[in-house]
Amino acid sequence: EVPGVLGIRQGNNDFEVMGYTGPEYPPGNETYRFTAYALDSKINPDPGATKQDVRLAMADKVLDNAVAEAGYTN
Repeated sequence: EVPGVLGIRQGNNDFEVMGYTGPEYPPGNETYRFTAYALDSKINPDPGATKQDVRLAMADKVLDNAVAEAGYTN
């Protein structure tokens, strides 16, 4: 669980470590996409769950989602 935030858990990121490590900006233009999901019930993935684990756990629980995109030029 994330210290100080009740009920929030972290999973493994693209670098296969738990938690947020920040972006690595490649040369050129990059688009970052953030998706938030509204679920009809709580999911309970294990600490260190992968993105696939979380997607499977919430597959039949998604009520809606919202996507935000941000561009970056390096």
